[in-house]
Amino acid sequence: WNKKGKKVQNQRFEVIDYEDGSGSVLRIQPLRTPRDEAVYECHVSNPAGEITALCRLNVLREDQLPSGFPTIDMGPQLKVVERSRTATMLCAASGNPDPEITWFKDFLPVNTTNNNGRIKQLRSGME
Repeated sequence: WNKKGKKVQNQRFEVIDYEDGSGSVLRIQPLRTPRDEAVYECHVSNPAGEITALCRLNVLREDQLPSGFPTIDMGPQLKVVERSRTATMLCAASGNPDPEITWFKDFLPVNTTNNNGRIKQLRSGME
């Protein structure tokens, strides 16, 4: 990962590479404005060649958020569940229009449709 053409190296920047080599995540915590606003590059290479994908990061202060911007009203909590039991985690959000909630595991979206019914995302409220 690069920022403004230079490799990211800072305590706030964490690069997480997937064990199978299929991807990488750049995590910046905490974000600082305007210092972290930049174009970030994901550079990928192998013996066959190389390619770069660009991503522009805009960091907004709380007073700059647009009306209706989604907020997490209740986030998931640490769970300890006995093996073979059911784990239920709650995430409640609000915004206008109603926000879409997506779950992630190890920085990858959780597939709630093709997992033999083992993982379900339950929806509540008006649809």
